[in-house]
Order: sequence, then C-alpha cells, then structure tokens
Amino acid sequence: MGTQVRFIPDDRINKAKPRLKNFSELFYLYADALFYPDKDFFKLLKELGYTKLLNEIESLEEVQNQYVSLFEFNLKGIECVPFGSYWYDKRLLGREALKLKRFYEKCGFKFNVMEFKMPWDYISIELSFLANLIENKNYKAAREMIEKHMGWIEKFKECLRTKSKVYYTIVRGVCELINRFVEEE
Repeated sequence: MGTQVRFIPDDRINKAKPRLKNFSELFYLYADALFYPDKDFFKLLKELGYTKLLNEIESLEEVQNQYVSLFEFNLKGIECVPFGSYWYDKRLLGREALKLKRFYEKCGFKFNVMEFKMPWDYISIELSFLANLIENKNYKAAREMIEKHMGWIEKFKECLRTKSKVYYTIVRGVCELINRFVEEE
C-alpha cells in the first residue's frame, strides 16, 4: 500500500513561478519534460521557468544521453528507476503498479499499455493522470492519487540529486508543485 507523504521541497527550488493558468497545465508540462526528451524539451523547460538551467545544457543529445543513462535499462541497470512500484515493492510492475491500474480504472481511465508504451506507474503517466484529474476538477481523486500512489517521487528525486542536475531540478519542481496543489486544494 502507498504511504501518505508530505512532499517537502529542497530549499534551493526554482522560485520562478511559471506563468500558466492552473495546476493541470503545469503537471502536463512536467509529465512531458520527464518523457524521452525531443526537440520540444527546451521549450518545456522555458515554459516551466527554468531559464537558468537552460543555459547550462549544451545540447539535446546531452539530455537524451542522461535520460537513457538514468532511466533505461543498460549494462549498469537502471540508475534511478522512474516507476513507482520499484520504490514501493522493489520490483517493476509490482503490487503498487496493479493498485495504480485499479485506481485509474476506478476513476474511469482505461489504460492501454500498447498506446502509452510504458507501465501504469511510470512518472510521466502518473503526472499526466494527475493533471487529467485536476483538469476535470476531480480534486478528491487527485488528492488520493498524491497520498496513496505518489509518495515514491521524493525518493526518486533523491536518487537524482548527484546524478543529473537537469532531471533533479525537474523532479524537484514536481515535488514543489505537488506541495502547492495540496496546500491550495
């Protein structure tokens, strides 16, 4: 079972407030920023207010290499696993993933693995689903999603602390946004 977690952001969090209208838009942007980076990656960072970070990235290829090195299975394994079931169950597609799938279905979302090409508990999928709940004003389910299924993100952030400034900063922003949503909801 997921634990109820209060996300506490790092005190060096990007204090710039992105100029977007609501939480759902921000969660969608963060979800996109945590998928494999494409040509829109720099635009996403700019929209999220990370202009200083943008100046420190040399190329898209650099970020793509970091993504593969950190989040995809390679000779070293997966350095920082972006799947909730790993952090709860110490295995991929564990009990937490199945609980999350049932939660999605309870909320009326039929998850198609073939369409998304990622498991239910991949960080970008979870953030997109949270954004969808908020967009549809289902705040009770959004809070339940955070409290029961997203407590692992803080540990994921800590794994990234010394491995990638780019991804650590993005996930730190996710934690800050979750805090703001919980406080305002």
